[in-house]
Amino acid sequence: MITDFSAYSIMVILSGLGKLDELKTFLTSLSPYKGLSTYATTLLDKVRAVDICLAENLDIDDSIQYSAALACGAESIVSFDKHLDELGIPRVEPQDVPSMRQQA
Repeated sequence: MITDFSAYSIMVILSGLGKLDELKTFLTSLSPYKGLSTYATTLLDKVRAVDICLAENLDIDDSIQYSAALACGAESIVSFDKHLDELGIPRVEPQDVPSMRQQA
């Protein structure tokens, strides 16, 4: 699962760098992933993220990801971000996740 927040953040970064072709490639590359869905963060997720910022000394980006993971009952968070290591949901690096991409 990817949050709408993550997708939007990547869109903002790549478009700000003028990398619209790469952005289109990234977005279209998501569709072949078997079982990948998008989680639309709610207002409650965002409010809880502020509480997480205060309690865990995380930035809002990390807090929204953690809040969404809590809301979804996620078993793990796939991320390179080590700031998520000391929370209640384990962090797994992308290379440690079995490939979910459908075979062409």
